[in-house]
Amino acid sequence: MPVFNGEQYLKECIDSVLCQTFVNFEFIIINDGSTDRTEEIILSYVDKRIFYVKNKENLRIADTLNKGIKFAKGKYIARIDADDICLPSRFEVQVNFMQKNPDIDICGSWMQCFNEIGDTNLQKNPILNNEIQVALLFNSCIGHPTVMGKKDFFCNLKYRKQYNGAEDYDLWVRGSEQYHYANIPSALIKYRIHSNQTNGIKPMKVAYRVRCNYLKTVCPMITDKEVRKFTDIAYKIFIRKKTSKKIIDKILLGNSKTNILDNNILKEQLEIYCQQATNSEKSSLLKRYTKTVLSNLFGDEIITQLVQVKRIFK
Repeated sequence: MPVFNGEQYLKECIDSVLCQTFVNFEFIIINDGSTDRTEEIILSYVDKRIFYVKNKENLRIADTLNKGIKFAKGKYIARIDADDICLPSRFEVQVNFMQKNPDIDICGSWMQCFNEIGDTNLQKNPILNNEIQVALLFNSCIGHPTVMGKKDFFCNLKYRKQYNGAEDYDLWVRGSEQYHYANIPSALIKYRIHSNQTNGIKPMKVAYRVRCNYLKTVCPMITDKEVRKFTDIAYKIFIRKKTSKKIIDKILLGNSKTNILDNNILKEQLEIYCQQATNSEKSSLLKRYTKTVLSNLFGDEIITQLVQVKRIFK
């Protein structure tokens, strides 16, 4: 668990890990150059399972995670962020799942999202590997703080610091052809939505790069302009039916040649997203106008990400 100036929610997170029904684990906490009470809170715990590491300077998340991987001794590595909460049986459920399914390399779960005013929503993600592979074209569908995976997976691939902000998305995409994923269809963590979370334009741009890389791997003949149009589809932003059909056909053709994704699942998901992106004429016109205005302000490459609104709470 990396933590940087996380004093506000840190104790609640640590308590949730130490109170797991599965007790045989080491808890690696890396203080990434915090200047608040983070260290004081960590040192207040007397538990032999805690392995505390303090970075001399702020390395940021990718390098800090890679550092933690080097220290890890177990067969599996579980992730949690310092502002989230593990449900009591999380480790037990995931360890049992990994042992019963030795072909699975990364196991995530659904998340119980909650915000500062008490709203909650169950965030569901695709369950099976071939579904997850397709869904990664649209978004990072494996919740990073829900993950438990084989140590070899993390050691072989590692996080890349040039993708800080979407380092997990990049990792899942790079491993998707060689490794197998699954999401347990029940919430094993509580995912906190709050105002101090890392967000903004830069992480959106990084996620755009990851999606672009993946889409061009699946469909090498796709153009940069078509990638931007596909991002409109992924974020359910207005796109003309004629344009969306052209992009769908091209992606399906490209995938039929690369044979990376299940073409039936890909076709189904593309059609669903396209239908939602072209569903409401009034909403589409408003989104189109918003896109035009923001594009003039911020540039076309990231515009579709700027107008995206998180649909966690409905």
